[in-house]
Amino acid sequence: MLLAVAIFSVTLLSQTTNASATITDELFALLSAVCLLGSATVADSAMDSCNASWVNRIKFLGFGYPLFCLAIGTLTTALPILYAEKAGATPIRSWRYILYAITGLTVAVKPMLDKENWWTLLMFACYIATIVVSAAH
Repeated sequence: MLLAVAIFSVTLLSQTTNASATITDELFALLSAVCLLGSATVADSAMDSCNASWVNRIKFLGFGYPLFCLAIGTLTTALPILYAEKAGATPIRSWRYILYAITGLTVAVKPMLDKENWWTLLMFACYIATIVVSAAH
Protein backbone atom coordinates (compact mmCIF):
# COMPACT_ATOMS: atom_id res chain seq x y z
CA MET A 1 0.00 0.00 0.00
CA LEU A 2 2.85 2.37 0.79
CA LEU A 3 4.34 1.82 -2.65
CA ALA A 4 0.97 2.55 -4.27
CA VAL A 5 0.68 5.81 -2.31
CA ALA A 6 4.25 6.72 -3.29
CA ILE A 7 3.54 6.15 -6.99
CA PHE A 8 0.28 8.10 -6.75
CA SER A 9 2.11 10.98 -5.05
CA VAL A 10 4.85 11.00 -7.69
CA THR A 11 2.16 11.14 -10.36
CA LEU A 12 0.51 14.09 -8.62
CA LEU A 13 3.90 15.76 -8.22
CA SER A 14 4.47 15.52 -11.95
CA GLN A 15 1.06 17.07 -12.60
CA THR A 16 1.62 20.05 -10.30
CA THR A 17 1.32 23.33 -12.16
CA ASN A 18 2.93 26.56 -11.03
CA ALA A 19 5.13 24.83 -8.47
CA SER A 20 6.72 28.08 -7.30
CA ALA A 21 3.35 29.53 -6.19
CA THR A 22 2.30 26.71 -3.84
CA ILE A 23 3.81 24.06 -1.61
CA THR A 24 1.86 21.17 -3.13
CA ASP A 25 4.91 19.86 -4.97
CA GLU A 26 6.87 19.78 -1.71
CA LEU A 27 4.03 17.96 0.05
CA PHE A 28 3.71 15.33 -2.70
CA ALA A 29 7.49 14.87 -2.83
CA LEU A 30 7.67 14.46 0.95
CA LEU A 31 4.73 12.02 0.96
CA SER A 32 6.39 9.96 -1.77
CA ALA A 33 9.72 9.95 0.05
CA VAL A 34 8.16 8.86 3.34
CA CYS A 35 6.16 6.10 1.62
CA LEU A 36 9.22 4.80 -0.24
CA LEU A 37 11.26 4.79 2.93
CA GLY A 38 8.39 3.08 4.72
CA SER A 39 8.14 0.45 1.99
CA ALA A 40 11.81 -0.37 2.34
CA THR A 41 11.75 -0.59 6.12
CA VAL A 42 8.47 -2.55 6.35
CA ALA A 43 9.62 -5.11 3.77
CA ASP A 44 12.97 -5.44 5.50
CA SER A 45 11.35 -5.82 8.90
CA ALA A 46 9.07 -8.58 7.63
CA MET A 47 12.01 -10.47 6.16
CA ASP A 48 14.07 -9.93 9.33
CA SER A 49 11.27 -11.36 11.47
CA CYS A 50 11.46 -14.56 9.40
CA ASN A 51 15.26 -14.63 9.74
CA ALA A 52 15.51 -14.73 5.95
CA SER A 53 19.05 -14.84 4.64
CA TRP A 54 20.28 -12.83 1.69
CA VAL A 55 19.87 -15.85 -0.58
CA ASN A 56 16.30 -16.45 0.65
CA ARG A 57 15.44 -12.82 -0.04
CA ILE A 58 16.66 -13.14 -3.62
CA LYS A 59 14.51 -16.23 -4.22
CA PHE A 60 11.46 -14.85 -2.38
CA LEU A 61 8.32 -14.48 -4.51
CA GLY A 62 9.98 -16.16 -7.46
CA PHE A 63 12.76 -13.56 -7.62
CA GLY A 64 10.13 -10.79 -7.41
CA TYR A 65 11.45 -9.39 -4.14
CA PRO A 66 14.70 -8.11 -5.68
CA LEU A 67 12.61 -6.47 -8.41
CA PHE A 68 10.52 -4.77 -5.74
CA CYS A 69 13.73 -3.53 -4.12
CA LEU A 70 14.95 -2.27 -7.50
CA ALA A 71 11.63 -0.47 -8.04
CA ILE A 72 11.74 1.39 -4.73
CA GLY A 73 15.40 2.29 -5.28
CA THR A 74 14.68 3.62 -8.77
CA LEU A 75 11.71 5.65 -7.56
CA THR A 76 13.84 7.04 -4.72
CA THR A 77 16.44 8.14 -7.27
CA ALA A 78 13.87 9.65 -9.64
CA LEU A 79 11.87 11.53 -7.02
CA PRO A 80 14.33 14.36 -6.25
CA ILE A 81 15.12 14.72 -9.95
CA LEU A 82 11.43 15.14 -10.76
CA TYR A 83 11.07 17.56 -7.86
CA ALA A 84 14.02 19.64 -9.08
CA GLU A 85 12.58 19.78 -12.58
CA LYS A 86 9.23 20.95 -11.21
CA ALA A 87 10.93 23.55 -9.03
CA GLY A 88 12.78 24.89 -12.05
CA ALA A 89 16.24 24.04 -10.71
CA THR A 90 17.56 22.92 -14.08
CA PRO A 91 20.19 22.13 -15.01
CA ILE A 92 20.82 19.91 -12.03
CA ARG A 93 24.46 19.77 -11.00
CA SER A 94 26.06 16.40 -11.74
CA TRP A 95 27.13 15.75 -8.13
CA ARG A 96 23.44 15.87 -7.16
CA TYR A 97 22.69 13.01 -9.54
CA ILE A 98 25.38 11.01 -7.76
CA LEU A 99 23.84 11.77 -4.36
CA TYR A 100 20.36 10.83 -5.62
CA ALA A 101 21.69 7.57 -7.10
CA ILE A 102 23.48 6.67 -3.86
CA THR A 103 20.29 7.36 -1.91
CA GLY A 104 18.32 5.12 -4.28
CA LEU A 105 20.97 2.42 -3.97
CA THR A 106 20.81 2.48 -0.17
CA VAL A 107 17.02 2.14 -0.28
CA ALA A 108 17.19 -0.72 -2.81
CA VAL A 109 19.84 -2.65 -0.90
CA LYS A 110 18.43 -2.24 2.63
CA PRO A 111 15.58 -4.78 2.26
CA MET A 112 18.05 -7.30 0.82
CA LEU A 113 20.39 -7.32 3.84
CA ASP A 114 19.76 -9.40 6.93
CA LYS A 115 22.10 -7.54 9.32
CA GLU A 116 22.18 -3.91 8.36
CA ASN A 117 22.32 -1.54 11.33
CA TRP A 118 25.08 0.56 9.78
CA TRP A 119 23.35 0.40 6.38
CA THR A 120 20.16 1.77 7.90
CA LEU A 121 22.09 4.72 9.30
CA LEU A 122 23.68 5.31 5.89
CA MET A 123 20.27 5.18 4.22
CA PHE A 124 18.79 7.73 6.61
CA ALA A 125 21.85 9.99 6.24
CA CYS A 126 21.53 9.85 2.44
CA TYR A 127 17.81 10.58 2.68
CA ILE A 128 18.45 13.62 4.86
CA ALA A 129 21.23 14.84 2.56
CA THR A 130 18.95 14.46 -0.46
CA ILE A 131 16.13 16.39 1.23
CA VAL A 132 18.50 19.20 2.32
CA VAL A 133 20.08 19.45 -1.14
CA SER A 134 16.69 19.34 -2.88
CA ALA A 135 15.26 22.02 -0.57
CA ALA A 136 18.19 24.30 -1.41
CA HIS A 137 17.40 24.05 -5.17
